[in-house]
Amino acid sequence: MNKSLLVKTLKRVVMPFDYKCKGTLFWRSGRELTTLIQCQASRWGSGHYINFGVTPTAMVTKSYPPSCGYWGLQNRAEDIASPFREEFDRIAIGDQLPRSDRLEAALKWVVEWLEEQFGDSERARGAVLKAFPNEWGILQDWARGQLGPPSTYFSNVRYYRQ
Repeated sequence: MNKSLLVKTLKRVVMPFDYKCKGTLFWRSGRELTTLIQCQASRWGSGHYINFGVTPTAMVTKSYPPSCGYWGLQNRAEDIASPFREEFDRIAIGDQLPRSDRLEAALKWVVEWLEEQFGDSERARGAVLKAFPNEWGILQDWARGQLGPPSTYFSNVRYYRQ
């Protein structure tokens, strides 16, 4: 699979939405929440995963956010019901990239999903509290106004070391 073409296409799709980029990580920071998209190579073959999610902006302690795995909420594009599931499955298993128009549409869907879910902090706060009323974690603590420092959630993680 052509990773550079995938990343170039992702960059072309997210830049009009004011995303920043560092390698294969793309993000947009708001006052309270940062939305993220990361292209990750599979360890098991030639596939790539499109990870996307959100984390409280307070958890971004450097000039760029942490990698997926250290976000408040993350998904893989092929695991979410969407009109582009087939395209994301093909990318994940390492098939040839979808046609450029379908690839762009699929990646744009990810950006629009993030905006719909997390573009409005107050609406996102209510949705998080409703969906996870008894769970604890970064996003739940943020929604309750009880977000702790990164060490509360991640001990000895290189990104958060001083």
